[in-house]
Amino acid sequence: MNDRCLVNFSSFGRENYLGGSQRLLDNCATINLDADLLFFSPDSKSWDNDVKVSEDSTLLFRRRYPRSKEFGDCPIHLHAPYAFKAYCIQEALDMGYKKVMWMDSSVVFFKYPEVFWRLAEDVGVVVFDNPGCPEAFYTSDDCLEHMGCTAEEANKFWMVSAGMIVLDFNEPITKTIFDFYFEHSRDSICLLGKSGSTRKEFIAHRHDQSILSYICHREYVHHLNYGSWAYYSDILNGRCRPTIGVVGMSQAFGFEKVIKNMGDK
Repeated sequence: MNDRCLVNFSSFGRENYLGGSQRLLDNCATINLDADLLFFSPDSKSWDNDVKVSEDSTLLFRRRYPRSKEFGDCPIHLHAPYAFKAYCIQEALDMGYKKVMWMDSSVVFFKYPEVFWRLAEDVGVVVFDNPGCPEAFYTSDDCLEHMGCTAEEANKFWMVSAGMIVLDFNEPITKTIFDFYFEHSRDSICLLGKSGSTRKEFIAHRHDQSILSYICHREYVHHLNYGSWAYYSDILNGRCRPTIGVVGMSQAFGFEKVIKNMGDK
């Protein structure tokens, strides 16, 4: 068993998330990622299986929602939007992993991500900037109140991009942050954001991203700048040469040529 684990979840939805997860899996094999791969999908046609991908990596595929030893099965997305992220990480912890990387199905690696594992060893939690997105614009009143954050405070900091999270649980701060994230992913308030808001700046609620952004702000976790990750359009036009790209499902295939052109620069 590797001490590192990349976790991912996919199901039927408005985009081809299952295809994105397959693309991410292929991508991990292409770059020979030094980590076990824990993938969940209740809608996949595959069955539970453990497959050796390389000397350093085993695919652990689970045809279900993730579950916690202490709190049981993850509720479905309709009832608790994006709760599966925290539950996926918790199941990896329950299995004994101490270094966990969450990656959305829209993500691919354009360079080997060793730098993020190493950085997490030093600081515990690696998160990525989400420029132009203040917490107050994308977090409901009931979520802010339940987390203990005022609207005034929420206007002072950017959200993180919750599609990419790297956690090293050998650092005490990581447990503090994840416990808060997991607790508020189960509280029936913060993920749903039912209250919305009448604040003039409020646009929409962003579920688990609202939770993670606040606790990282409270605990002084600095975001890595945009450019360490980038949208595919900024990669194609040469504006960014990131390690992680958010490619999306409609642009799913053809990124391999871009990786080759980028080389190791």
